[in-house]
Amino acid sequence: MKRGDFVAGAIGVAIGGGALFMAADFPADVVMKIGPAFFPDMLAGLFLICSAALMVSAALAKTVPGVVEDPPPVRGLSLENGILRAVVTVIAVIAFVVALRPVGFLITSTVFLTAMMGLLGLRKPVLMVAVSLGITAGVYIIFEKLLGLTLPAGILESVLY
Repeated sequence: MKRGDFVAGAIGVAIGGGALFMAADFPADVVMKIGPAFFPDMLAGLFLICSAALMVSAALAKTVPGVVEDPPPVRGLSLENGILRAVVTVIAVIAFVVALRPVGFLITSTVFLTAMMGLLGLRKPVLMVAVSLGITAGVYIIFEKLLGLTLPAGILESVLY
């Protein structure tokens, strides 16, 4: 059994279950029949399912005797150090939230996603930018055009509206 994956899956199941529990108190929408809890419920449910699948996969994984399950921890200030990556990620999320309104969703999300892919080890700049642009455009189209919800335009407000 892969202990680290099992624990991560259990934490994910707890978070997904908690999100579903909290979204249950959201008011129902009588007009659209979807309501404000629809997307949180959908995302929390998917997160819960994926986390449970990770737990099952970890439980069924066979470990070879004499083989170290996890690599030894990296010391120092390298981005290979998981703690440093976690701290950089938290700082990046805070910077994303702070910059979202003044800079705008499109620019902030593209930069954030590209930076996160780089932090996680992807080293193909064209692919990083293409995926970031695609995801940002997809989210923008879904929320702005299909659902009619306004995302912060920031410095692109004169161009978008």
